[in-house]
Amino acid sequence: MDAADKGRVTRAAAQSLLARVWLYYTGYYQQNQLPEVSAQDIVGYIEDVIENSGHDLMPNAYDREYTLASKTSPLFDVANKNNIEGVFEIQYTDLSKWGDWKNRQGCLGNQAVILWGMRDVGGVYAAGWSFAPVSKTLFDRFEANDPRRLATFINAEPAVGDNDGEGLNYTKGYQNTGFFNRKFTPLTANNCRYGGTRELNYRNNYPMIRFADVLLMGAELELLYGDKAKALTYYKRVRERAMGAGSVNLSQNQLTLDLIDKERIYELSLEGHRYWDILRRGQDYADKTLTNGETNEFSVIYNKTRAGLMPIPQYDISQSKGSLKQNPGY
Repeated sequence: MDAADKGRVTRAAAQSLLARVWLYYTGYYQQNQLPEVSAQDIVGYIEDVIENSGHDLMPNAYDREYTLASKTSPLFDVANKNNIEGVFEIQYTDLSKWGDWKNRQGCLGNQAVILWGMRDVGGVYAAGWSFAPVSKTLFDRFEANDPRRLATFINAEPAVGDNDGEGLNYTKGYQNTGFFNRKFTPLTANNCRYGGTRELNYRNNYPMIRFADVLLMGAELELLYGDKAKALTYYKRVRERAMGAGSVNLSQNQLTLDLIDKERIYELSLEGHRYWDILRRGQDYADKTLTNGETNEFSVIYNKTRAGLMPIPQYDISQSKGSLKQNPGY
């Protein structure tokens, strides 16, 4: 990508977003195409991004020694923002030195980063507010030899076997599990440099669309509507980047939607895509996947009546003079 285009919407970004919308629309609403965009059209668009955009997977994105030393992976290090894998990134900076609690809209930083940090931690990690702790169930889905596990999660508990535990001293917050989001955790090295309030001015970009996501969308689209050989090639590029060349021993007829879905978990966890991936596979799948059977504060019972949708604010319904109808179940 040309330097002048970093942070801008490009043709590749638009085509990739359309592919994401197409997959969600056709899956959630059980349609065979998006209005005026056929399956063949969307396969062509995603192939164009993969073959002609100039984007690629970042080499050594999950280098283990780098992650252990820096406490962030090369892929999510702020020094590597807008790298070859970033098809579209929401840009953040700490240059807004006047950004503070009295002028939050004057801040240009990623204000979500502080939410994910550990409370009262010190050293390389900067203290955060411990919102959204990570489920151990998700951590346990990753193979211990998958470098994406370390690149995705912080295990703040003591080391036991190969669990990558760091034995950190921190204050446990509500729903603490001991696992935190490494991709977006605040680091002391990333504290704002120009005088703004620390909590509001982290310069971590949000990678809205990564090339790895594009490849996995491409694998899914080719599997369902196109060339199965291409589907396997796209899948292998993502998985073998993490697990090593030759680690995928599948024929094109053995590749399934479930395998691609699992790879989306390993590659894209904690980046904001999973819920929508689940919904687009249908209400029965959502019910089976999201209802977790737990009886504590982590209990989730999926409400099929609401179909995974949030309520439309009453203000908006009133302002529309009734043309907007409330979603079912509310």
